[in-house]
Amino acid sequence: MSVFKLALYLISRGLEGTDARIVHTQYGEIIVEARDAIEDQVKVIVKESMEEALDRIISEVPFAVEIGWLKLGDEVSEALS
Repeated sequence: MSVFKLALYLISRGLEGTDARIVHTQYGEIIVEARDAIEDQVKVIVKESMEEALDRIISEVPFAVEIGWLKLGDEVSEALS
């Protein structure tokens, strides 16, 4: 199993019962749609799910998970600044 597929599964499972959903994936990025009111909760779910997936499959390799947050109308370059 790939890290990316496991992360998708874990994120999907973590988002169950929330008002958020995975809407797109591209080049190792996972796009989640959510209301601003649950931004912090969704960031934690995504970050912890990514870290768990990486740790399960390649625990000996150091890594960092980076979370960006775009609001409708924001430029993509602003998400990670």
